[in-house]
Amino acid sequence: MMKITLFALIISAGILTSCNVNAKYRKQGNHWFEDCKVPNDKEDEKLYINDGLKEYEELFKDHDAAAMAEKYTQDCVYMHQDIGIIEGREAVREAYQEMFDSGKYSLKILKDDYLELLVLKTGDMQVKADVRYFDKDNNSMGVSRLLVTLKPVEDGYQTYQKTEFTA
Repeated sequence: MMKITLFALIISAGILTSCNVNAKYRKQGNHWFEDCKVPNDKEDEKLYINDGLKEYEELFKDHDAAAMAEKYTQDCVYMHQDIGIIEGREAVREAYQEMFDSGKYSLKILKDDYLELLVLKTGDMQVKADVRYFDKDNNSMGVSRLLVTLKPVEDGYQTYQKTEFTA
């Protein structure tokens, strides 16, 4: 049974961290990190944030709304300043499809601007990031600020909550 989460955006998110430095990062499946382990230090955070963000960028560019939605928990909440609050994986899939239909072709996580990871006492992770969207001709379509909460699941992390607003 597949489990999922993101953002992260960025996000899913995004976006992301877990596993120790020697653990193998898995790109397959519906979760972001293998074994539900949290990073032990700043080097772990850097390694897994970069891997997770790269995967998020690649998934977005594939324009597969269903694959994006699979990175979210079934009971996820996505708050967006333009579309309001949506709940559930199917609503997230529809939101991504609308985003792709609006002409957003790709995105880039702006790592130097606002990237931060915080491991909460609950075991959840929060990732903050700025994201720039581009159209098919690589023209900027604006910047959004993301706050993504990743929830530990059986075999990794899934996006439980994502908040996005124009920076």
